[in-house]
Amino acid sequence: MLNSLRQNEILEEIRKIEMEQEEIDDCIKKLHHDEDDIYDELQGWLWGMSNEFEMCYGDQHLTAILEERNVLLQRAISGCDDFKDGLTEARRNIRRKCESDIDDLKDELRRLELV
Repeated sequence: MLNSLRQNEILEEIRKIEMEQEEIDDCIKKLHHDEDDIYDELQGWLWGMSNEFEMCYGDQHLTAILEERNVLLQRAISGCDDFKDGLTEARRNIRRKCESDIDDLKDELRRLELV
């Protein structure tokens, strides 16, 4: 009787972990998608700057401002890349942790079935 109760608890814990993992995975996918949109927008601004450089040709002050803006955009793009890499790593770590927890629970379940 106690074995049966514990087995049910374990199965419920496994379902809970799987549901939480799916929710977290969906959230990370959305964040990654949002960051992709921001990245694309920054790239568009960077691409558009070539026209601005041509328009201010010869004006050192405007060129300096555009160069500073270019550096800031490059940093922002790099930050997007870093953030997306961090999301990918976090997703991988969460998945690994959930799988490990589920494996441990399945091992316990098998032990209970043997008793």
